[in-house]
Amino acid sequence: MTRALRVYLLTLMALLLAAWLSLLAFSEHPLMLSGLWQGDDMSALIVRDVRLPRMLVCALVGVGLGMAGSLLQAVTRNALASPHVLGINQGAGLFVALSLGVLQRWQLPTLAMACAGATLSGALVMLLSGLHRGRASGVRLVLSGVALSSLLAAMTDGAVMLNDELGVSIVAFMAGSVDGMTWQDVAGLWPWVLCATLGALLLAHPLNLLQLGDEAAHALGLKTPTVRVLCALLVVVVAGAIVTYVGAIPFVCLIVPHTARALLGRQDYRLVLPLAGLLGGVLMLLSDALSRLVSYPFESPVGIVTALIGAPFFLYLTWKQRR
Repeated sequence: MTRALRVYLLTLMALLLAAWLSLLAFSEHPLMLSGLWQGDDMSALIVRDVRLPRMLVCALVGVGLGMAGSLLQAVTRNALASPHVLGINQGAGLFVALSLGVLQRWQLPTLAMACAGATLSGALVMLLSGLHRGRASGVRLVLSGVALSSLLAAMTDGAVMLNDELGVSIVAFMAGSVDGMTWQDVAGLWPWVLCATLGALLLAHPLNLLQLGDEAAHALGLKTPTVRVLCALLVVVVAGAIVTYVGAIPFVCLIVPHTARALLGRQDYRLVLPLAGLLGGVLMLLSDALSRLVSYPFESPVGIVTALIGAPFFLYLTWKQRR
């Protein structure tokens, strides 16, 4: 491990601690560390049953989004690829809205519906952009994703209008929020993020070979279609699980892989993937802290904060690619 990387990791740990302290101090019921040390039962209860589950969900979501963004950018070899930009999150969100609203009486599994929506939207983007034939330019891929995202967002609005009772809750859910997370949510989310993380790390070396180009990777014995399918499955599963529990969190999966590669100074996915996961967790915790600060003592959806951070970054990447 280089000295620069050690400094970055220590900085990330300091940011994690700062985010944790801010989550204790800035909320509807602020807590002081002195209350915890003195054995305040109410403070301990709030930390154990309210704050800690929320923080763990934030960290899990950040890790999952960091992995998903890194995988998509690796298999497409496109710096603008992410589940949100390509409409994968919106597809999952539409199917979740349908399962909670229009199709509620059928009691369909929400996670299965989210994964189905993510799979369908991802396949449509591949077809529209020509990615499945290796003909997708960066601009064409993004335009296809933006067009599909707009269509899916309109369809989600339509699904919300058909159900007046759940309309407001669905809209708030799709804004991306970690409010009200419990240990049950942690237990439901962590297995999917863990599976996606382990799968991504196992694919790190094949992803390095894939960056050489399909022909070179094939000459080295890599089955490129298999690698792409496995990566797509991991992205669909983790994106579907995250949307099911916290809604669509935009741009984290776009920002984090670029930051990881910039910090490392190279594109070695054996290092990029774990660092992207760590950065994703830090970004989500800091965004959650900011979402409490901007409207204190009330809360804003964390998805709004990540959108405010990520939208300028996305425009910068688009401008950079055009040059």
